[in-house]
Amino acid sequence: MTGPEGCGSDAAPFLLGALEPAEARAFARHMRSCAVCRDEVAALAPVLDVLPSCVPRYEVTPALRRGLMHVVRSEPKVSSAGNTRLARTSRLSWPALLRPAAVAGLALAVTLAVVIAAGWHGSPPRVIQASAGDAQLQIAGGRGELIVDHLPPAPPDRVYELWLQRGTRAPAPSTLFEVTSRGTAVLGVAGGMTGITRVLVTVEPAGGSRVPTTRAVIVARV
Repeated sequence: MTGPEGCGSDAAPFLLGALEPAEARAFARHMRSCAVCRDEVAALAPVLDVLPSCVPRYEVTPALRRGLMHVVRSEPKVSSAGNTRLARTSRLSWPALLRPAAVAGLALAVTLAVVIAAGWHGSPPRVIQASAGDAQLQIAGGRGELIVDHLPPAPPDRVYELWLQRGTRAPAPSTLFEVTSRGTAVLGVAGGMTGITRVLVTVEPAGGSRVPTTRAVIVARV
């Protein structure tokens, strides 16, 4: 993301929750001053609206995520000089889907869907309805996934942050994220569910916080 040719390449991983926490925080800070990355995030967000209905939701291991992201990021990049930027639009058009960053994001999502659908043989996930906010926590094979719905966009210069609490310890920061145009998000719980007693979401300053600074908008008790 340090130059024009790298801008936009992390938009899809950011929306999919595939970035490491430090990478997500860095990208959120970067977007504040980069119109290219903001445009990519805005253009790709509507695609995520339809992904949850494509295949059943099951766990994806960190190793699989890292492997797929390595493949996506190793694809040749098209220079910004040869890629004419499309006009901003509130709806994602087919020309927009053909942009390199969009193709990378869709390729990752489709690959995840195929691998999960072909390789899952476990029992159905345990579903926990959030006690605050409109969300579900799905747990399968010791791993968790928070499925968020009807969450309004974060205010300007703010971002949603996922927190994991173990026992009586203070919540630990996990992932920064934004919701789609329909207020949805699907977040993998990094590190598995062992020992976790609560999963929370708060609104934090852009770049995230080390401790929650606002009341949780989503609380899921395990």
